[in-house]
Amino acid sequence: MITTKKLHPLINKERQRIGELIRIKRIKKGLSMRKLGEKTNVTHTYLYLVEKGERTITKELGEKLSIILDINIYNLWYGETKKSKNFREKIGRIIRNKRKQIGLSPYQLCQQIDTYQSLITKVERGNRNIPLAQINKWHECLDLPLYILRPDFFKKSMC
Repeated sequence: MITTKKLHPLINKERQRIGELIRIKRIKKGLSMRKLGEKTNVTHTYLYLVEKGERTITKELGEKLSIILDINIYNLWYGETKKSKNFREKIGRIIRNKRKQIGLSPYQLCQQIDTYQSLITKVERGNRNIPLAQINKWHECLDLPLYILRPDFFKKSMC
C-alpha cells in the first residue's frame, strides 16, 4: 500500500493560488495546456496538475511561465496584495508626474522608449510593472533612479 505524505494546509492553499493564477492567465492569453506545455517544455498533464494545485513548480518553470503569461514573478510566488497594488499605483503617479514635468505626452514617451502607449497607460495607472527588458530606456528617458522604477526587482537582487 502506497501512502503519500500529507502537506500542511497552507502549502496546499498556496499551490492552489499559483495554479489558479496560471490557469487564468493562460486562458486570457488564449493558450491551451498543450501549447503552453510546448512553450515551457513540460507536459500538458503536468500543467493540469499544477493548475489544480496538486503539483508545485520549479523556479525555472515559474520564470518561463511569468514571461510567457505576462505574470509579475513576485506576484506569482507571493501573490498580489493590496499593499503591492498601492505601491505600483504610487510608482505610476511618480512616473506620470515626471513625464508631465518634462513635457511629454504618453505618445511621445512611447516613441522615445519604443514601446506601446497602452503599456505606458497601464504603468501610470499602477496596473503593470515596467518590463525589465525596457527599464533602462525608461530610466534614460525619465531620469528616474532604477530602484524607483522597479523596486520589487532591486529589493530582491540586493539581498
